[in-house]
Amino acid sequence: MSNVIERYPLKARVDLTGLINNLGSSYTNFSQPIHELIDNSLSSIRANKDSRNPKLIRITLVERGGTVEITVEDTGSGIADIDSAMVIANTSGRQTTMNEHGQGLKQVIAYIVKNGGDWSMETRGELEREMNVSWAITAPNNKLDGTLELLSMEEWHGELGSTGTIIRITCPYALFATLAPVSNEKVPFLRLASILEEDIRYTYSDAIRADDASFEFVCVPVLGTEARRTLKPLEPNWTGDVTDIKPTTIDLGGGPVTVTGRYGLAKANEDAENHYQANQDSSGAYISINGRIIAGNLLTGIWNRTRHPSGNAFVLRLDLRSDNLAALPETTVEKNGFRQSDKRLNALYRWIRANVAMPSTKEKLEIRLFKQLETILNMDSAYTRITRELFVFETLGVRDRLDLFTCANDGTVVAYEGKAKNTKTADVYQLRRYWDGCVHDGIAVTNGILIGTKHNKDVRALVAYLNTQVAEDGRPYHITLATWADFGIDVSAA
Repeated sequence: MSNVIERYPLKARVDLTGLINNLGSSYTNFSQPIHELIDNSLSSIRANKDSRNPKLIRITLVERGGTVEITVEDTGSGIADIDSAMVIANTSGRQTTMNEHGQGLKQVIAYIVKNGGDWSMETRGELEREMNVSWAITAPNNKLDGTLELLSMEEWHGELGSTGTIIRITCPYALFATLAPVSNEKVPFLRLASILEEDIRYTYSDAIRADDASFEFVCVPVLGTEARRTLKPLEPNWTGDVTDIKPTTIDLGGGPVTVTGRYGLAKANEDAENHYQANQDSSGAYISINGRIIAGNLLTGIWNRTRHPSGNAFVLRLDLRSDNLAALPETTVEKNGFRQSDKRLNALYRWIRANVAMPSTKEKLEIRLFKQLETILNMDSAYTRITRELFVFETLGVRDRLDLFTCANDGTVVAYEGKAKNTKTADVYQLRRYWDGCVHDGIAVTNGILIGTKHNKDVRALVAYLNTQVAEDGRPYHITLATWADFGIDVSAA
């Protein structure tokens, strides 16, 4: 570094060998250390009260043949005490609740060095800005003797703001490739970059949405052109069946916490590959703390419910906000889950059970089946209207909900009722009630279709009887029976 003013040995003797042995195996894939660096950046930005700096985090990936260089730069307040920042579990320099454990940066260093990589750091606060200097730290990773040099630099290399921190890590390509599932073939750089980008959009979706910071993602392959984009939050692909949780103050046992969120039904997000795919691995509850998802795919622990494909559409997104660490549930050191024994977590789960109306398994499966049917019918140009969950008896203020309603070019108007499994006689009367509701609202129904996996003889007999009766408008009922298989729908796969 040509612009070094002075060199100082770090006051705290950092046991890099101990770091590697104790923390170097903490992560399971390469997203986790990047999240740690982003956590520190987001925390530093929140602590920065200087309005001259934009709120910006830039993640840059550069492919260099057998290695990948990753730089995370922010416009935060800088690291005030580098000595304490390099000591395991030292929280004296904690800026916000995102610095919960005091060892995120050390974990990243240990992980990178253990796997044959390298790192460097440059930081600048308000005092250094006034003096027109910055601090940098280098790591003689080949010695691992604890001797780290702190460099006083006569200039600042940050491109985003006048203060902040720049962490640069270089890792073997094989380590970067842990972003993807295990494969016998080398995964292309751009594919791996896409996976990391999705993980960041998912993990920090609440922070991006709340404008805690803007996230810029830069990707530079060896061959090809640089790609640069501002990240948008990755959201579930919500259907109309959602409920918003407006800002609510609760106390989990350590002080006030503000809770916001949304829950309901979602279908697979086509803008994602690994998250919110309406399957067992990406459904359930997702809980963020101050905009950062800590745990997802939660179901059994909260509702004590066994996972079933019929629940794949249900998603709960919850964000907890507090500047008081004692008020929030405790996270694991890797921030990929909560401490299950924590009383505040149990209190949160109780609050969720009391305030989130999780749909029943049967209802959710029927909704999924009717969504499939809606998709199939929409492929047919013969329909002028296809409406799922039409409200009837609205003229009475009752708003009874019909499963599916269609109108065709030939004037046929059909009311649908369906059950995921076998139908019962009560289901026949339910369909007639929907028919009567349409008529009462001035809609002339011509056909009613009851769908199920199977119809017993009592159901068939009752349908035959009702088809001899007339509705309020004097027109005869015309109810037919069908199965999901008649429409090409496999209930077991729904």
